[in-house]
Amino acid sequence: MKFNPELDLKLERVIDLPVEIIWKAWTNPEIIKKWFCPRPWTVIEC
Repeated sequence: MKFNPELDLKLERVIDLPVEIIWKAWTNPEIIKKWFCPRPWTVIEC
């Protein structure tokens, strides 16, 4: 699928961390629940 700037919204963020840490954060449900959304909201199930 090609990005269409008139129809698509693209969000990017550069994080200065090793790939292994980023992968662990995205693949470990307990870690995702801690950082996925800002407080006062919470993630209770992944």
